[in-house]
Amino acid sequence: MPKFILNRDYDLVSKLGASVSIKKNEPFFAPPFLQREIENLGGELIEHDEPGADGGEGDKTPATAEERKAAMLAAFDVIMNAGNKADITEGGKGHPTQKALSRDLGWTPDAKERDAAWAEYVKGKKA
Repeated sequence: MPKFILNRDYDLVSKLGASVSIKKNEPFFAPPFLQREIENLGGELIEHDEPGADGGEGDKTPATAEERKAAMLAAFDVIMNAGNKADITEGGKGHPTQKALSRDLGWTPDAKERDAAWAEYVKGKKA
């Protein structure tokens, strides 16, 4: 897990239910999918993931379809709320790019699962 530092006390709670209680100027670990939210708060990445025992980082893909969908829904929300046109197709009017989604998730989602999760995300925004 990456390690960050923030210049203020803050309790970060994601839509996935992941939460991090942050103390001013104290290093803390957080899941990779929270990196963008932490950086938007002014946090800094101070240590990257440590490689696994085999020298690689290992597979970070969540084991179940529900976990993958929940992670994608949360990542969609973070990317769309950030509003960076480079991370969104159709000049900022479409859906998150695969590159942005993979970066925020820490793993590359399957296209069919991604499309199904995006349809659910859009449906939830219209309700």
